[in-house]
Amino acid sequence: MAQSKSCSPSCPSFKCGKNSAWFRRDGVWCKEADEYCSVAKCTYSMCFKRRLLPGGVCGETVKRKTVENKARNKQNNQF
Repeated sequence: MAQSKSCSPSCPSFKCGKNSAWFRRDGVWCKEADEYCSVAKCTYSMCFKRRLLPGGVCGETVKRKTVENKARNKQNNQF
C-alpha cells in the first residue's frame, strides 16, 4: 500500500486563507510568518477540494477503510 503524502503549497488545489503565500523560485514564502510555508503548522492553509487532513496530509493520497456493520447484516438476513 502506498504511503500518504503531505500537502504541498505548490499544489494547484492549495489556498492560503490570508493570501500571504508568495511563490518564489526556491519555494513558497509566507509573508505573514516571514518563513517558508509550512502547511502542517499553518492554521490558514486550505484545499479547494476539501481534502486537507490534520497534520498537513493530503486526503487524495490516503486510501479509505470501510468496515461492514454487523447489525446491518443481521437485519438484512431476517427478511
